[in-house]
Amino acid sequence: MSNKRVDFGNLGGFPLTQDLLLYMQSSYRDAISGMAKVCGNNVIVSGMEDNGTSFSDGWIVLDGELLPFVGGPKQSTFIVVDDKNNEIFEDGVSRTVYFTRYARFGSGGRPITDLFRLSTIGALQSNLTELNNNLTTLNSNYALHAANKSNPHGVTKQQVGLGNLPNAVSDDPTLNDSNVLATTRATAKASKIVRTATVDITGSINSTGDDAITNINIAGGIVSGAYLVAGSLRSYSQDFNNDNDVIWMVRDLTPVNFKLLIRKMARNYVYLMFDYAIILY
Repeated sequence: MSNKRVDFGNLGGFPLTQDLLLYMQSSYRDAISGMAKVCGNNVIVSGMEDNGTSFSDGWIVLDGELLPFVGGPKQSTFIVVDDKNNEIFEDGVSRTVYFTRYARFGSGGRPITDLFRLSTIGALQSNLTELNNNLTTLNSNYALHAANKSNPHGVTKQQVGLGNLPNAVSDDPTLNDSNVLATTRATAKASKIVRTATVDITGSINSTGDDAITNINIAGGIVSGAYLVAGSLRSYSQDFNNDNDVIWMVRDLTPVNFKLLIRKMARNYVYLMFDYAIILY
């Protein structure tokens, strides 16, 4: 039902006036204008089939206005035409009362490419269903791709700006090679264990306490370069209470030996081994 209507069922001589006719005309013009806005703008609603060299008749919505399109030989532009026709009134005066507005091909107008064809509701529904299916597939594929940690795109180190780094790695911290990552080389240079040994120092400590000094010859021969001694005292007597009261330090580090200084804190005889490692730095 239109928002405007006239009840012609009343008897008594209905007055057919210009105001009534304007009222009736506005009822369908307003409704058509409202429906045209639903279609969007600059769209082909129907017709206008491209026959190769010409277009058939059709309907378009241009700037919110529903207009017929008069087909004809194809051109690159189209224009909007306003045809006007007169009518002779009872007073003998000719007045313009008929207005026909339509679009057709013509030079100097708007590009025909400004118009695009409006899909039918059925086609839109089909496209929407296909879009939903594609989104479901896309989400599934994305989840699988995000979980794939095996470089599925085959990205190279050059592509991520790492072209100057070698491909070589090493689990040997002593390896010093230009093809090995710098961190490995730096670690090897910073610290390197070159000697390990165990010495029984039991006879070096008297059982009455006090201090003792023992010369430790480095196992394996000469050590080249500065080094430090990392070591620990290891008990091997039957009574650990006799062995757990000794402190130690080292001094006079030479390429072939170092001195082990021992302090006995209690008056018990001890049984100790000195485990040590020589670390270059």
